Amino acid sequence: MSQFHSVLSSKKRPAFMILIVAFITGSCQLFTPSSPHHYDHPVFSFDYPSDWQTMEELWGFTQSDDNYYGLGFQEIIMVTSAQKKGKFGAYFAVAVKALPEGETVETVFHQTYSQVKDGIREESETTANLNGIPALVKNYERASGEPWWQFQDVWLEKEGTIYLLSFHCLSLGEQYQENLDFILNSFSFK
Repeated sequence: MSQFHSVLSSKKRPAFMILIVAFITGSCQLFTPSSPHHYDHPVFSFDYPSDWQTMEELWGFTQSDDNYYGLGFQEIIMVTSAQKKGKFGAYFAVAVKALPEGETVETVFHQTYSQVKDGIREESETTANLNGIPALVKNYERASGEPWWQFQDVWLEKEGTIYLLSFHCLSLGEQYQENLDFILNSFSFK
């Protein structure tokens, strides 16, 4: 009987191996990350994680803010990790405003946040270099309803326009920091 079992097993072995290889290959495809999304604007572009979506995709209509969080910027695009309306997630927006004649980005930066200083806490400022472009960075917490959200705003200037790259979430943990770094590292002007 053991010889019969051995012969039967050897005949079934190739089919069994094919099933195992097919299963492993299919499983790997399930866990292979998708390509990131790409946002292309006439002046700039950036990539964002494949499991994120635009606010238009989330809500089914465009809802840009003419005064992004009371900072005087016109929102161009916002993407989010939130998968359903009303759920928490991380958000990344690009907003713009003209640099007033005779002003510096640094002056406008300080004036802007001084106008909302009563609504923010735990703030810090630094300078950075984003893909070769000098940037001002503001980290702070801001209430939006009951919870306090963590914000990281990056200010860039190009040809008389200030670009605000604003990221916010409830807790800027390792996962969201990796997403933010990914988005910022892909951001470029044309």
